[in-house]
Amino acid sequence: MENLIMYDFMVEIQLPSAMTDDFVSKIPHQRIAVDRLVQLGKIRSYSLSLERRKLWLIATCESEIQVEDLLSQFPIYDYISYEIFKLNFHNTSAIGFPQFSLN
Repeated sequence: MENLIMYDFMVEIQLPSAMTDDFVSKIPHQRIAVDRLVQLGKIRSYSLSLERRKLWLIATCESEIQVEDLLSQFPIYDYISYEIFKLNFHNTSAIGFPQFSLN
């Protein structure tokens, strides 16, 4: 039987201290990959530090192994190190669109 319980995981990603041309060339592809994973509901949030040395993301997966599989899809994967934390909960504010009035 397949595990149907989904958990939230926080991933802290350390970016390289030297931004090589090869790494920088992968950033647009990274953004596309992350946008796709957000649309699929696999990534709930994705944040970059002001200094551009750390990323944090919240992933919704069945297991830590599934999180690692998700991270391995990142174009920047060969340049990063990371630590995964299984969360008890993750609260966020709901973002919605304003309701339109027909009056």
